[in-house]
Amino acid sequence: MNYEDHKAKAERLKQTRTRLKNPDDWETYTENCYNAALQIVSCICIKKFDEHVDIHSGLPRFLRRKGLDEIADRFDELDQLRHGRWYGNQSNGDTIKKADEIMRF
Repeated sequence: MNYEDHKAKAERLKQTRTRLKNPDDWETYTENCYNAALQIVSCICIKKFDEHVDIHSGLPRFLRRKGLDEIADRFDELDQLRHGRWYGNQSNGDTIKKADEIMRF
């Protein structure tokens, strides 16, 4: 995908989040944030380096190699939130709030 496609997808995902109801949709909301983050990070990398990684596997390592440690850390944090909540079935009322905080980079 190119920059404009990633940007458009990130924007569609953001719009979808506005329709989800807190806290009932916390799983979908967290997954949406994760997928939107992939799109946003791709946009950043395309603009800065004219390259990006289209999959999440190895993305934090790629970002750190490029000097984007803070973004890599936030992506790792979102991935941990996603795994802990989705796959670990660990829910609490702060999941959406935490995902929103992470997305503000």
